[in-house]
Amino acid sequence: MVLSANARQKIQEHLTQAQSGMLVQSMQSLMRFLLSTGLAYKQRLSCEHVGTHELNRDGLGVSAGHVQDLVSSLAHLGFVEDECKPVCIEVPADSRGDQTRAFNVKLMAQSEGKLPPMDPSRLRFASVMGSHTNMVFRSFLYKAIHPDTELTVNGKLSLEKLEGMDKPFAEAIRNGVHWTVVDHDVQAEFPAFASLMQASGNATNQISKMEDELQIASKIMQSVKLHMARNAVSSVTFADVQKDFRTHWRLQNIHAPLYKATLHKPYKPQKTGTLTSILYKALIRPKSYHINPIYIYIYERAAFRVYLAHSFF
Repeated sequence: MVLSANARQKIQEHLTQAQSGMLVQSMQSLMRFLLSTGLAYKQRLSCEHVGTHELNRDGLGVSAGHVQDLVSSLAHLGFVEDECKPVCIEVPADSRGDQTRAFNVKLMAQSEGKLPPMDPSRLRFASVMGSHTNMVFRSFLYKAIHPDTELTVNGKLSLEKLEGMDKPFAEAIRNGVHWTVVDHDVQAEFPAFASLMQASGNATNQISKMEDELQIASKIMQSVKLHMARNAVSSVTFADVQKDFRTHWRLQNIHAPLYKATLHKPYKPQKTGTLTSILYKALIRPKSYHINPIYIYIYERAAFRVYLAHSFF
């Protein structure tokens, strides 16, 4: 679509504001403007037609390691489409889309099979938000290699196995999810758009995930106590409280290594006040609560923060 003089002016104003420090607010306002003028639209897209924009993550695209971590995270915790708000840009079928197609072919080739293959002739859109989640979808659809034996057959991801664990997740992969699609001419005339849109999405995700450690530990304990009281039992499995965890924790975009901490046997936390210390006190004490060994995946940045409780044994 040819951009009008008014559209160019409005887009430039929003991008200038975003670059000056009002990143999230400005880009959300710009997206509303694009939708109102037909320069962006909503559409359900199949992951087979969506690749990664060449400016995503400053030209790095997606991380194969992060995608593999996210595969297990979403499969074991559950996928919620309402929490998925992906944005992509149209990829023209002519020479204007050649750079994007070449970038995606190279990205997949460099992953040594950890990312699914890309047929450039099927590429219609390039993601700038939700890129790792989209790549998780593609990984299941094209049977990428993965170490999680619960999700694989002969070392390759199985959509049928996923369906047995989370049918809505498998259906979303088969049927696609709703995307906000931006007209290619917006990116063509304003090269900063893709990078700023991706950065605003990252900022929003970080804000939504920064729950206080004690709040999360408290939620775990509340779910455990409620299940024990309701069922008059002295032990808990992950399946017993899995629904509560899915409700409480927003897990759609985890872009970090996951570390395993075991909170069983005599555990001595190294740092007072860290997440592991809090969970040790909450779950191992008092002794009247018998919790089977619990594994918590934790993500370390400045402090420990919980992203998912993988399983109670």
